Amino acid sequence: MCPRWYNCAAMELLRFLEACSTFERRGITFYRRLAGRFHDPPEASRLWTKMSDMEAGHFAILTLSQDLVQMTGDAPSEITSATFDETEDRLTALESQGETPSLTLAEAVHLAVAWEEIELPRVLALLPALPPEARRRMLSGLLAETDLHYDCLTALAGLAGVASIDSRLQTLRQTALEAC
Repeated sequence: MCPRWYNCAAMELLRFLEACSTFERRGITFYRRLAGRFHDPPEASRLWTKMSDMEAGHFAILTLSQDLVQMTGDAPSEITSATFDETEDRLTALESQGETPSLTLAEAVHLAVAWEEIELPRVLALLPALPPEARRRMLSGLLAETDLHYDCLTALAGLAGVASIDSRLQTLRQTALEAC
């Protein structure tokens, strides 16, 4: 039970945002490691780096959202974070698979799509809980660039000769578009 003067809902939202920021930071590292591993063709490393840079932007937006929540104290009364343990386990598994010495570019592309399939629903679940200004920034900064993110994955799939991710990426694109 929280004291009357303490905004428990804002505190829970801050914890949720902090966890999301941590996942984004892990995304930066995940894509940077792939950039360091795949130099053939040379374009692959550049695309992985671009993916990592976009994750860094996501991290910055989530950090700004934390600041906005702290400043406004604005938060909904109910926040759910029941899926964080599951997300943690799934991301850890992807990170582990990404460290496999025999990992191919095609396998890395599949791992990245799986990463994005975990990330998008988490971000969309967060949106309704955010104060209006943080929500606006999240929509314009995170979701507005999803096409660029998925374009990188499409290009990487082309370099790797992977055609089987098209429908998965289309589903992600459509989901993000509907949220905007």
